[in-house]
Amino acid sequence: MSDDNELLFRQIHPDFIDGGKPSSQPFWPTAKDDNKLSVDRSTLTTAEKSYLSYSFKTVAVYGLTVGEFREQDIPCIDDPLNNNPAHAFADYQAYRYSQQKKRARLLQQVALKRGQLYPTPFPWLQPFNGLVSDMSNFDRSHKGAGYVPRRLLTDAEVLVQPHGHAFRFVGSQGVFG
Repeated sequence: MSDDNELLFRQIHPDFIDGGKPSSQPFWPTAKDDNKLSVDRSTLTTAEKSYLSYSFKTVAVYGLTVGEFREQDIPCIDDPLNNNPAHAFADYQAYRYSQQKKRARLLQQVALKRGQLYPTPFPWLQPFNGLVSDMSNFDRSHKGAGYVPRRLLTDAEVLVQPHGHAFRFVGSQGVFG
């Protein structure tokens, strides 16, 4: 896969949640995976569709780009399946277990910084990938939760979360600042 900016979705099994966040385990393949970490391509599906169509237990979707895998010398290979045309894998075959684990810890930190992609932390929010140019309706949160709105928000208004991630309000169920 050649587009370094393409986001790849990774499902997080509930057993790999530690302190409310995914451990590094979901970011390296197990022995049964033949050293191939399954992901879904954002150019072919959404985080929501990836989550809803996943046939095993999952509690969250996190993402890493092709370029972030490439920085760890892990190639990403398009691998469509009959039941999942968006399927791809990150190929860890060149590395022993200890090297896979080391790279997974680094990738985990990148994924955590990006944040959980689905389900969103609040049901009335959806991930927003556009530019946030007008911050006049937001105050910096004293609790470190990013920016909070000064008033009720409506569709198309954006809430910026920690690390610069943004969410668009859906419906008229915004929150008061």
